[in-house]
Amino acid sequence: MSKGIRVGEVLNESFQFGFHRWPTVFRLGWLPLLISGFVVFGLQHLIFDAEALKVAIESRESFKMVDVMRVSPFLAFGLTLIAVVFMVALVSGLLASIYRLVALGEERTGLVDLRFDGPAKRVFWAQTITTLITMFVLLLFVVVMIIMSGTSFGAVFKALSAFMVLIQASAVDPSLGQPDAATLEGLAAPLGPLFLGIFFAIIPILIINIRLTPFSPGSAAENRLLFFGSLQMTKGHFLSLLGLYLLFGIALMLVGMIYSLVTSVLEQMASLGGAGMLSVVGFLFQGILFALMVAYQVFVIGVQASLNAVVYRELGRNE
Repeated sequence: MSKGIRVGEVLNESFQFGFHRWPTVFRLGWLPLLISGFVVFGLQHLIFDAEALKVAIESRESFKMVDVMRVSPFLAFGLTLIAVVFMVALVSGLLASIYRLVALGEERTGLVDLRFDGPAKRVFWAQTITTLITMFVLLLFVVVMIIMSGTSFGAVFKALSAFMVLIQASAVDPSLGQPDAATLEGLAAPLGPLFLGIFFAIIPILIINIRLTPFSPGSAAENRLLFFGSLQMTKGHFLSLLGLYLLFGIALMLVGMIYSLVTSVLEQMASLGGAGMLSVVGFLFQGILFALMVAYQVFVIGVQASLNAVVYRELGRNE
């Protein structure tokens, strides 16, 4: 009979990895993440007209997404799809390096680590398969809820497009602030079935993703896609894995709260204006704030990736 997951030890090892191997994760990930950031920034400004977004939001009039786009929706979809595939490929190389380091002790050297080899390709496909399964389940629940509510798909799509424009506008120009209550109320009714479908899909999606926990790290560590192997490895361990990820979420949330408190203080200091030393102090704290943001994101990536790799390693030992 297989042993259960040692929850405390797994959590401790993943957070210890995040703290002590932070320089390693940064070295492995700085270039893939930097390139991904530039891709997102460039795509955002290539597809959307920031000035048109600002004017449309400030006018408080109804408008379509195509009204604030520089390119056609078809081209925008194609560019977004290409960008997403490219970024997933970049991140897959980073995850493959972390997975193999934790599971096999394989240490990558060098200041730059861009890998598109076998392990990276298998992680890419593992992530893609998991995402497609998740999207299928989500879409199934959403479609069922829309049909049951009697709402037309056209009304839901139109409201969703308007909602996405509001989000995009705030991302492109944060000075626009939050949309007014009347606008949000007008979107609430047609988007209700959509959000309800998402709510009911949470449990099956959670079950699927927990059962496929070793899929990505196992595919990186072994010379195969570990889809069915992942289902076999997690058989009989669902409750312990669920408890593990609940505790992990709570621990990460506590770390995030501390990070938010620290950054709120730093943001106040960084907002200092004026001449002389005040401007110097404000600029200094802006640099500290940026460095802390990078440190936190790298830490989260390291902890999350190492947790999945430790789970794979522990389940492999229990077989």
